[in-house]
Amino acid sequence: MADLKENLMTGLFGEEPYRAQSTSSNEPDIEIDIDQLLDFHSEIVPGKKHPWSRLSEEKAKELRESIAVHGLLQPIIIREDEREGFYEILGGHNRRDALKANGVKKLSVNRGEIRIVKKDTYDSGDIMLDSNIQRDEVPVMDRAWACRIKLEIVQHRMSVSQLGTHKRSDQIAAEELQMSRNNVQRYARLTYLIPQLQELANTSLLPINVGVEASYLSEVQQDEIFSAWKEVRKMPNIQQMKQIREKAKNDFIDAEMLKEMLVPEKSPEPIKSAFKSTQKRFQKEAKEKSAMIDTQVLEELLAKTIQQYLDTL
Repeated sequence: MADLKENLMTGLFGEEPYRAQSTSSNEPDIEIDIDQLLDFHSEIVPGKKHPWSRLSEEKAKELRESIAVHGLLQPIIIREDEREGFYEILGGHNRRDALKANGVKKLSVNRGEIRIVKKDTYDSGDIMLDSNIQRDEVPVMDRAWACRIKLEIVQHRMSVSQLGTHKRSDQIAAEELQMSRNNVQRYARLTYLIPQLQELANTSLLPINVGVEASYLSEVQQDEIFSAWKEVRKMPNIQQMKQIREKAKNDFIDAEMLKEMLVPEKSPEPIKSAFKSTQKRFQKEAKEKSAMIDTQVLEELLAKTIQQYLDTL
């Protein structure tokens, strides 16, 4: 333990020492092995879903370097897991990864590296949202899951509370997330997309408004949209997606139909016109060559005739 503490304070990460933000407390310190911190979406407890994505390689490197120089500025928020001796991370997955990469083995409550909250699903859910939604760069699907989870939390609070309110759940969620009610609804709809389309939304290949329309389609029909996209690398625009959604009410849409919509066959008229133009050009060139040949023949014939005349003199 003493060796660990000495390593932490004297530069485990290189030239700059690790500066944990300590908290003054008379309570006994709690130290937890970093490998005991599990992702919220854990294989141990099937069915749980953690909405937050990992940082890109570049951003993760920046975070590691920042922690090495400035220390951990915000604690990792955790709660006890169903599996004894383990904890779920509610906020700080990327910080946990950065610390592990920097060689940290244990984290301390008193040093301000971790904060343990009560094991209440909805209170913890609020903490998870609040600690993650304020990140500088929030991917589209992270924000989408935040909106959906916040809506569910608010609806739960309203169902168990005896206090009446004239506000709608999406209005309350919007106020707490500091977003417009319309945007909360739109982002929440994106969570009903199949994973492949969610990934396209995250990389801006699927515009949000188009994704909202697609979210009302069945998973099978969404899969057809993704199959079409894989072949033509083109996504329907908002008008086309509305047409697809309307058509899907009565008919099954497949990838072939979608490809025809996204990449329609070219009109034969321009091709015919281009052919005629090319044909005329070749005819003109042939005519010019023919004229050149005729002139050459005449010149040779004239020269031969003149020579024959001169020979008779």
